[in-house]
Amino acid sequence: MGFFTLTRVSQISSSGDDNDYEITVAADGTGNFTTITDAINFAPNNSVDRRIFIYVREGVYEENVEIPSYKPNIVLLGDGSDVTVITGNRSVVDGWTTFRSATVAVSAEGFLARDKTFENTAGASKHQAVALRINADLAAVYRCAINGYQDTLYVHSFRQFYRECDISGTIDYIFGNAAVVFQACNIMSRMPIAGQFTVIMAQSRDTPDEDTGISMQNCSILAKDDLYSNSSIVKNYLGRPWRVYSRVVCLESYIEDFIDPKGWKEWVGDQGLSTLYYGEYENTGPGAGTELLGQERRKNEKKQKLKKKITIAVVSTVVLLVLVAAAVCVVVYKTIPGNKSPAGPPSKPLSQSQDAIKSLCAPTDYKEACESSLQNAVRSNPSASQAKDLPKAAISVVLVEIKKVINQTSKLRLQKKAAFDDCMVLLNDAIEELNSSVANMDTKDSEKLSSRTPNLNNWLSAVMSYQQTCIDGFPDGEAKTELQKSLKNSKQLTSNALAIVSQVSSILSTFQTPTASRRLLATSEPRLPSLGKDGLPSWMNHEDRRMLKADGPKQTPNTTVAKDGSGNFTTISAALAALPQKYQGRYVIYVKEGIYEENVVVTKKMVNVTIYGDGSQKTIVTGSKNYVDGVPTFQTATFAALGERFMAQSIGFRNTAGPEKHQAVALRVQSDHSIFLNCRMEGYQDTLYAQTHRHFYRSCYITGTVDFIFGDAAAIFQNCMIYVRKPMDNQQNIVTAQGRVDRRETTGIVLQNCRILADDKLEPAKSKIKSYLGRPWKEYSRTIVMESEIDDLIHPEGWLPWNGDFALKTLYYAEYNNKGTGANLKARVKWPGYKVIKKEEAMKYTVDPFIQGDSWLKAADIPVHFGLFN
Repeated sequence: MGFFTLTRVSQISSSGDDNDYEITVAADGTGNFTTITDAINFAPNNSVDRRIFIYVREGVYEENVEIPSYKPNIVLLGDGSDVTVITGNRSVVDGWTTFRSATVAVSAEGFLARDKTFENTAGASKHQAVALRINADLAAVYRCAINGYQDTLYVHSFRQFYRECDISGTIDYIFGNAAVVFQACNIMSRMPIAGQFTVIMAQSRDTPDEDTGISMQNCSILAKDDLYSNSSIVKNYLGRPWRVYSRVVCLESYIEDFIDPKGWKEWVGDQGLSTLYYGEYENTGPGAGTELLGQERRKNEKKQKLKKKITIAVVSTVVLLVLVAAAVCVVVYKTIPGNKSPAGPPSKPLSQSQDAIKSLCAPTDYKEACESSLQNAVRSNPSASQAKDLPKAAISVVLVEIKKVINQTSKLRLQKKAAFDDCMVLLNDAIEELNSSVANMDTKDSEKLSSRTPNLNNWLSAVMSYQQTCIDGFPDGEAKTELQKSLKNSKQLTSNALAIVSQVSSILSTFQTPTASRRLLATSEPRLPSLGKDGLPSWMNHEDRRMLKADGPKQTPNTTVAKDGSGNFTTISAALAALPQKYQGRYVIYVKEGIYEENVVVTKKMVNVTIYGDGSQKTIVTGSKNYVDGVPTFQTATFAALGERFMAQSIGFRNTAGPEKHQAVALRVQSDHSIFLNCRMEGYQDTLYAQTHRHFYRSCYITGTVDFIFGDAAAIFQNCMIYVRKPMDNQQNIVTAQGRVDRRETTGIVLQNCRILADDKLEPAKSKIKSYLGRPWKEYSRTIVMESEIDDLIHPEGWLPWNGDFALKTLYYAEYNNKGTGANLKARVKWPGYKVIKKEEAMKYTVDPFIQGDSWLKAADIPVHFGLFN
């Protein structure tokens, strides 16, 4: 048997079946009772075969509530932990025992609570003062806040479960001798009185035979701001042994760096030190007592593969069918009476490939441009006239067209130099991506070609985005109009190339062979990387294998940056400039605590770079470039990551320009396969520019006002805190503005298991300021919000138009299984492109299918969830 099993806690519903009993409590008198105590007293005794639902409406209930043992199966439902509050102030200093100080005390089996706050406001100076005490079996608390100081939550006895709760306190604020599991909770230590330290847990197992203990899984252990700023003065610990066999396990959780490196504190002398059981497993964060996480792999060529679930025979057959079809067309053409072979050698390859070109261009949106460009390509290079050569030619013609645009638009430099310079950078980036794409088409191995489809889609999507960003950098006027005309053909050809490359994947996904019983993996099935004999991914090089097989992450930095001069460099830019031109494996830069006022660029040549700090509120890169002061949005970024496989951990990125300066980017990411762990991105408008390629953000803290997560990357945000700030008086808040410009781009923004909240300054004004989940920056904008908590700051419509009905039919906005007051779907927009999706559709936007995370995140040894959380 596991730690404990919940066999009787079923899903909470609003009213259930006819056997359930519902009572309403409302402080304003609109319910059955005005106090919770009266409702408890009214509830039937010994209700062993049915649940008693007590719905407590919004309000502050100043009472001490007791649920005695003869009142089992009570369910307390609230309107949200921010609006339904049960409060008291009993304390030991005022003469109460710790046991009797509880604001809410539960002694009845089968207790459930959801969406409310339990608090004790006695304060730190009153010592022991319990907010919630549970000495009842099979109790579960969900989405609640439990706030106090010393002894906040008394998990007294029996089996208990807490999920997605916020728990705060100072000393021993989770204590007792229950068998209790905390999952996905926020544990917040508060500032104690002078002379005190903080301790989160004090478990009290008396004998080795007791099956009790505290288990904290996938939680975030954090400090309130005032404590965090004083963490160098106030000692903070995970726990201490209240009894000699105290047992606590902390696993798969994020631990902030306010926790003392020792982690745990003794009770008195050596009490329990030889008999306690304190365990830690796979925790993350600067306070987790581990060195830098993430042995991310070096190679890039063989990312997401079509596994051996597809036989080589199937892949070969698909290509063979294309070749045979082309050959048949040629034979038919030649045998029709009256058809003569065209004169001259240049025309012969063209006539032979004509039908193959039409077939290949059939699924494209710009068929005429597709056919004419491929015909010209065959005329220019008759040796590349076979059907198998045409997909490569479809990419090559884009390359030729963009080079032509660069040569033709040089006169724009005199009109808008800054915008022109940015445009040239972007178009040259596009050329690099196209060269990579063309190089990856150079193979006669059909399986290799098929396995490269995700990469080709990724690169071509970036090329599309670069061209649009180039246009967006110019203000409205003659120069912008001229540039749009110049890039029209190259954008159409890029769209066509995406369609052609994507066609290979769609054929494979629908093709089935009766001679082989293999099948494609469904998106809901687990996927594993191709493994070598040593059990590691086959595409990893020697250095990556050595690092992964080492005993734990013992990576040491290659260089150190310290503001105070105690490192190798005093600026991050200087450390990057000193990178060797050639180095093996990952180059690690440790940035010590400090505020670094600089604009940093990790260039495209700087690949496999990791930068980690002492904590996202201790190591901070800050700048103030902004659009109002004349800097194009593209160049306002305080920190820009361009080189492939960039990784950042425990570091903060800020743009302090303020809301009145409009676009002001804190972090711009153009790096493919980039990872951000436990980072903080702070700004106002356009805080985080997820520009292109594939990104993964985990446990990050992101703030802003207007379009503050924007761009055209394929980006997944997991377990992130997204705080909406107060904008200027005439502004509205929009969290996302995704910029997909073509329906075949494999890009989009996915918010999974995140929390979308109002910050402290917006909170009192949130009813007056409208806030939205997103708006369509470009015609095929794609954003998915799933399994996330959406607070009531979000307007009931959820989403905002950009301008009139622009993109409302072509965008893809989806929501799945969200919770919170702001997740109510009743008043959501009725746009053709907005959808409430089901599980099968949501699976497409999880880590493996959407960003091919299987091939680069699974082996990177970082916290990541590959499927749906629920």
